[in-house]
Amino acid sequence: MGYKKLRLLLKFETNYVTPLMADTLFGEFCWVYGWLKGEDELKRLLRDGKPIAFSDIFPEGYLPFPKYPKDPFSVSPETPEEYGRFKRLKKRRYLEKEIFKECIEKGGSFESILCCIRDKVLEVLKKEEEEGKKKEIIATEPSIHVSIDRIKGTAAEGKLYHLEETFTEKGELYVLYKEELLSKDDIKEIFQILGLVGVGAKKSAGKGKFSVEVSEGWDLPEVKEKNWFISLSTGLPRGDEVEEYYAEFFTKYPKHGREVAIPRVFKNPVILAKPGSVFKISEERKQNPEEPYGELKSGVSPLSDKGHRHSFLIVPLFVG
Repeated sequence: MGYKKLRLLLKFETNYVTPLMADTLFGEFCWVYGWLKGEDELKRLLRDGKPIAFSDIFPEGYLPFPKYPKDPFSVSPETPEEYGRFKRLKKRRYLEKEIFKECIEKGGSFESILCCIRDKVLEVLKKEEEEGKKKEIIATEPSIHVSIDRIKGTAAEGKLYHLEETFTEKGELYVLYKEELLSKDDIKEIFQILGLVGVGAKKSAGKGKFSVEVSEGWDLPEVKEKNWFISLSTGLPRGDEVEEYYAEFFTKYPKHGREVAIPRVFKNPVILAKPGSVFKISEERKQNPEEPYGELKSGVSPLSDKGHRHSFLIVPLFVG
């Protein structure tokens, strides 16, 4: 049996602090799964290798903006206004889902779809300039907090710190899962629990809480040719899964959950690709292109000998 698709719509009840990345969600999911089903069931699930993969959480109605190769998609701007729009295009983090749908339904090659996306977004930027309005997709604000003196249990004098908090009303999450290992109800129950306790940093202070609606399938069009995909996840494909890429890599210093954070909070650093990275799949993966890419990596945590794995898994969105 293959993978099934779910789309989760999260309505945030509190703001969140750190970006809600796919590998973080996988870890939070596994902890709750273990609490509900037991450690032996969790180990059985992880032995499969790719039981479930998550995208990052995106604002409702948006996808990650694809990374562009320098050539042949770049266009030389002819006016200062066009130059300004291209600079904004390069910094764009999110792509309107409606633009993606329109370009996919128009059809064509991978290159023509990316060019369609580029041209449509430039039209949006031009319209924003003409109307004098810039659409804010998410908002971030710093908040001031007081450190606690752990000995006295009171506010520590002179030790203020600030957090950058993210405000968005609704977020979307795309999931691939093996139905012989998990059910839709399992996943819904776990995310309902995560919504109550919160996800991400400072969840003990009430951050990252949400309610969730789960629907089967994705609300995204599919292409016939499956050669290139946009990554919807913070993750990394294996070397034998892809041939070419236009990706943005970064080094992440992942943490353990508070359940095992003592005596060592941090895992080993890992190199991952940001969502929006574009990959061309290898000949070997053309037999089963829609499975998640990447792997559950051992050796990232000092607790790997106890079965701990870090998710490098990627949910693909094919673009031709």
